[in-house]
Amino acid sequence: MMEKAGHENPPSEQPGSQQQQQQQQQQQQSPPSYTQQPLNVGQPQVYQQHGGYVQQGYGATSGQGVVLVQPQPTALYVPIVHQPSDYMVPSIFACLCCFWPTGIAAIYFSMETRNAIANGDMTKANRYSEYARNLMIGSVVLGLVWIIITIAVVATNAARAVCYYGHC
Repeated sequence: MMEKAGHENPPSEQPGSQQQQQQQQQQQQSPPSYTQQPLNVGQPQVYQQHGGYVQQGYGATSGQGVVLVQPQPTALYVPIVHQPSDYMVPSIFACLCCFWPTGIAAIYFSMETRNAIANGDMTKANRYSEYARNLMIGSVVLGLVWIIITIAVVATNAARAVCYYGHC
């Protein structure tokens, strides 16, 4: 049997040719597989492995490979911290409508609470929030007491004035 130069035997005459054809069809249908190249092939590149990533700096010696590992997700347990209230609106109300000296102090500590929250210092924020709340409540109580005393004094003076002019 003579073969022509440059021609191969037909597929039916080759053993296992059907398997080869099937493999070629599968390779054509599936996406190409990833082939990993060694780091120190061809060009002299210098790498350093740090935390799972390859960075420039140190190279792998010949015969050694660098294994790249992706960082794995980890569960972090972060305590939920209650953000304290700053009591700004009630402090302004207490300053304007009740007793202004303690109302101004309540507004000051309300602003300090906001600053501490912005800085992430929850210990100071809680402390300043308590100060603002206590000063705001104190301002309302003092304001109410002041109003009651003022009404009592005005009523007493009005009663005296009526009696003084002889209408008692």
